[in-house]
Amino acid sequence: MTTYTPDFLKLPQGVWAQEGGQKNAGDGVVIGVIDSGINPLHPSFGSQHFTSNVSHFSGASCMTGPHFPPGSCNGKIISAKYFSAGAQAAANLNASVDFLSPYDADGHGSHVSSIAAGNADVPVIVNDFCYGRASGMAPRARIAVYKAIYPSVGTLADVVAAIDQAVRDGVDIISLSIGPSKAAEDTLTFLSIFDITLLFARKAGVFVAQAAGNSGPSSSTVVSFSPWSVGVAACNTDRRYTASIILGNGTVVDGVGLSGPTFGNGTVFHKLVLAKDALKTNGTFPRTPEYIEECQHPEAFDPTKVFGSVIICKFSEGFLNGTSTLSNIIETAKALKFEGFILTAIPRYGDYIAEPVLFAISGILISSVADSKVIMQYYENRTKRDEKGTIIEFGAWASTGEGRVASFKGRSPVVSRFSSRGPDIIDANRSLADVLKPDVLAPGHQIWGAWSPISAKLPMLTGHNFALLSGTSMAAPHVAGIAALIKQHNPSWTPSMIASAITTTSSKYDNLGDPMMAEGYEPHSLHRSTPFEYGAGIVNPSRAIDPGLVLSTDYVDFISFLCSLPNIDANTITTATGEPCKSPFDYPSNLNLPSVTISELKGSMYVRRTVMNVGNSTETYLGSVLAPNGTTVNLNPTWFTISPQGTLDLDIQINVVQPIKDFRFGEIVLTGSMDHIERDLESGRDLMCKLWERMDLEVELGVNIAAFANLIDSLCKQGFFNEVFEIAEEMPCGSSLSEEVVYGQMIDSFCKVGRYHGAARIVYLMRKRGFIPSDVSYNFIIHGLSKDGDCMRGYQLLEEGAEFGFSLCEHTYKVLVEALCRVLDVDKAREVLKLMLRKEGLKREAYQIVREMNRNEVIPDCVTWRVLHKLQSNVRKHTPSEDLTLSTVDESVDMDDKASQDRRKWISACTSNGGKPLDFTG
Repeated sequence: MTTYTPDFLKLPQGVWAQEGGQKNAGDGVVIGVIDSGINPLHPSFGSQHFTSNVSHFSGASCMTGPHFPPGSCNGKIISAKYFSAGAQAAANLNASVDFLSPYDADGHGSHVSSIAAGNADVPVIVNDFCYGRASGMAPRARIAVYKAIYPSVGTLADVVAAIDQAVRDGVDIISLSIGPSKAAEDTLTFLSIFDITLLFARKAGVFVAQAAGNSGPSSSTVVSFSPWSVGVAACNTDRRYTASIILGNGTVVDGVGLSGPTFGNGTVFHKLVLAKDALKTNGTFPRTPEYIEECQHPEAFDPTKVFGSVIICKFSEGFLNGTSTLSNIIETAKALKFEGFILTAIPRYGDYIAEPVLFAISGILISSVADSKVIMQYYENRTKRDEKGTIIEFGAWASTGEGRVASFKGRSPVVSRFSSRGPDIIDANRSLADVLKPDVLAPGHQIWGAWSPISAKLPMLTGHNFALLSGTSMAAPHVAGIAALIKQHNPSWTPSMIASAITTTSSKYDNLGDPMMAEGYEPHSLHRSTPFEYGAGIVNPSRAIDPGLVLSTDYVDFISFLCSLPNIDANTITTATGEPCKSPFDYPSNLNLPSVTISELKGSMYVRRTVMNVGNSTETYLGSVLAPNGTTVNLNPTWFTISPQGTLDLDIQINVVQPIKDFRFGEIVLTGSMDHIERDLESGRDLMCKLWERMDLEVELGVNIAAFANLIDSLCKQGFFNEVFEIAEEMPCGSSLSEEVVYGQMIDSFCKVGRYHGAARIVYLMRKRGFIPSDVSYNFIIHGLSKDGDCMRGYQLLEEGAEFGFSLCEHTYKVLVEALCRVLDVDKAREVLKLMLRKEGLKREAYQIVREMNRNEVIPDCVTWRVLHKLQSNVRKHTPSEDLTLSTVDESVDMDDKASQDRRKWISACTSNGGKPLDFTG
């Protein structure tokens, strides 16, 4: 349940709309959440009236206990169970928070559940402020709760038991934001008890979305190891919560703080006091940073100096080593009645990372050393001290502004700093695995979700029903909810088909059209991201629901994968899985995943991928490769036609041409004739040149042109307009395809997506190179430009094309004349009508256009008469416009009695000065 990510992922106008709206999205699907339980009283999990059939789910039972009475399972919460044997054996549980019931005393499980499947349109209200309305990704899906961790302890035994029960119950999806934090010491990562349990879940047909981990940005920190679960990395969105402090001299310094303004909302200034200048003179407390500058202990302050003031606290060593917290600042501020506080950076520790946190009082985090210096310089300039440095007079003033209103700007998505990175590892020695991890990227930074008021581990959130959190724990339920939407739309799909659809349709580009970036170690640092940070890219639900092709993998394939691991003992696999090694792959890379990962490539390697057409129509695909640096990659076949439910093998040969010691990345792009693109494009122009070169080698030119047309269509529909322009401007690329045919296809593709100015630009390039656009192209563009309000550009194209003798249809003329008359450019409208009069059979149509426009009140009567007057003069030719008589007009075109009445009405409406006609000659 989030306030923005459904919009960020375009769910309302995309998948939700296809499923009948958000109140139907996910209906009939059960998501099992393995976590810290759930808050059954939260509105995100309120009862709904369900009529859908979930007979495949057999675990609809509800365990009760503290804070979880009978009736807590209300239909939305279809089942709730808790697992505590491991926890009770490992520690003495605290009865005040470690409830032996499905109730969530922590908040984490409620947060995760609400993101995946929280009810739609739930108001998010914290401290009497509404942050918007929130919905889960699949708001109509049911939630099965499996509590396996407690505020005091969590054990692997309880988590494995919870997963096993969820599988037996028949959940469709598992959202897993908990698990081991590192690789097992005594076995391969793929063969740990945890991962084998997930393998059996996949065998049972359960899709698992697993958090990738929060140990970034270091490499090989991902904890979703196995190819049978979908490891989800985290990114930001373009939503920002910013706050500012206004100094007494008018300077405004921006920062972060999810709190309201100080009293007066920026119009009333309050005394600004540095923490160390407000300490008790004779205090017996230790003179350490947490007491003198970090605002951790109220007993260190002189209450008379801080009351009603804005206090400057310092981000010092206590915050770096974790002994100091924002919670303690809040408690100090409440106890001493600060008006507000500022947490500034100091030079010896540099900039720090600031995240918006719910503050009960006005507060702002200034994470930049440079901005902090501005505040301190103002403070020192306005504060009077004696020779010993003791304060004589506080003269600095400040107020803090509103920090709870979001803005939507900036680059996104950006891979979050904390999100764990690949490459994947096979053991605790960090040996590399031939599996791409993480698998996919989803929003996980600053996500609103449901919360538990007990908030056993985060005192700052005690009493709240909502929390704004960051982590891959928040990213995984996004993908779990999206998987539920795909399952609803395609109920027969297997987990591997859903995983393939999600990954092959994802994007590697941000909202600025640039390759995706990732946060680095230093605050505010960015670098170009790689698949080891974002996997296949940012999830795209609208495309994932209809991917065209999928790569399917079943349980037997995973056994073959395990049996092909280097230096593996077959008995080890049998012991872990109970399955013999009958048919291992030649290489682990031959597992039919929607990625090819080779950790150590020597010489050449052949791998195969099998694709299935899950569309409803036969489709032709064109394939091309962008090879990793230092390699060549051969794909066979390069184009193919595949029928519904048909399968086809793609053979891939990868050859080393220049040995490189680190990883390099490339991609295979399959573009279908029904607008399916199985990968976003790295470089439009380079790829097109490669495609043309390959099409030259094919025999059937007709197939080449058809494939090319489909690719151009797909580029335009996906918004790659600049790439198409680059191709057009740099033609030819050594292709035998006719340039005229190529340009015509580009015009057609631009018109299909309503980009008529783009089509006009292609027309300009055609004429520049000596080609004449077709009548159809001119009709489409002029009609579209006129409808869009740019009739002047349409008229210009009409003039340019008239010399070629092209023919417009009557309707295109009509739309252009109407548009010109709307802007009162009667002379150009007359010229268009004159062109119609030159065309045999269009004279009557010209008159009918004007007449119909007047009937529909498209233009004023006087203007209509002016156009008609000019038109009639051009029909008669021998009579000047102003000398036309009634009979001349009547005779010029074969008009019926109604037309004559219309003409008389126009004359009457357009006369003055004693009944004389107005001068229409200008």
